[in-house]
Amino acid sequence: MAYNQNTARPTPVTRVAHPSNLVPEDFANNLRELAKDEASSDFTIVCKSNGREYKVHKTVVNLSSSYFKAVFNEHFQEGKTGRIDLIDDWEEGIEIMVHYFYNLHYKLPDWADTAENDRGLGRLKAHAFVWATADKYQVPSLKLRAAESFEDVATSARNVYVPIQRERATTQPAYVVSQPHLADLLHAIDFIYQYGHDLRRSVVKVWDFLGPDVKQAVARESMLGLIRKYPELGVDLALISTRHGVMF
Repeated sequence: MAYNQNTARPTPVTRVAHPSNLVPEDFANNLRELAKDEASSDFTIVCKSNGREYKVHKTVVNLSSSYFKAVFNEHFQEGKTGRIDLIDDWEEGIEIMVHYFYNLHYKLPDWADTAENDRGLGRLKAHAFVWATADKYQVPSLKLRAAESFEDVATSARNVYVPIQRERATTQPAYVVSQPHLADLLHAIDFIYQYGHDLRRSVVKVWDFLGPDVKQAVARESMLGLIRKYPELGVDLALISTRHGVMF
């Protein structure tokens, strides 16, 4: 994929700051160990997309998800059987959610932790998928983590810029804006404005932090296409861009 060759040096991109989420080490270790103890589990989550079963502990899941807290009620069939089949979900999203119940953090699968891959799902859109999974199953703390991850990845200078090869070696490296990263961002925005209403705040925050050189490297017709598709996106960007003089 081609890169914009107009930027000689990356404009510093300010990383989005978030409050620390500290978990006592002994508690975290005990929680992780409990995840391995299937013998004491009392509920099964089944992902129908891949047939994988997750043995969980209702007390642990209750701490994070109000959706499952309601499901565990014995007035529901799932509460009586101790099993629920999840349908039409991103299978990695379910695995990440269950992992989060016991680890209080997550990371994307290696294949998804890149701007482009053979599955057509970049890391920014993958974080948006995690957010959507957490939203569906009412895991607010995971939603927050996914939004923070989306913002951090989208604004990280090592993702936004890539080095270019020069004919002669110099002490000063040269960089260009990464077009795969921008394409991933646009795909994520498309998904977010279709499904993730609350996550739109993260899109606006990211756009506000990106430098003018990055915004100017975005394919104009691609951005205009998104604005035509989602007029509210145009409104959101216009409201924050008036402070900087660059919209897209």
